[in-house]
Amino acid sequence: MAFNQTTLIAQLTRLIASLRRKRKIRRATIELRGLDDFMLRDIGILRSDIEWFVQMGRHNERPVDK
Repeated sequence: MAFNQTTLIAQLTRLIASLRRKRKIRRATIELRGLDDFMLRDIGILRSDIEWFVQMGRHNERPVDK
């Protein structure tokens, strides 16, 4: 099995980026959960939608359940 340093560096870079994204999502979720319902309503987020908004972003359109 050949050792490819470039591939290893690329994999580590992707892993680090993924871990940073997960940490950022976790922190934002914790911060939003710490707000009261009135503050969440002021910024247009329902408590039940916190995880969706944190992962998808506020500017993505929320799918409507019919």
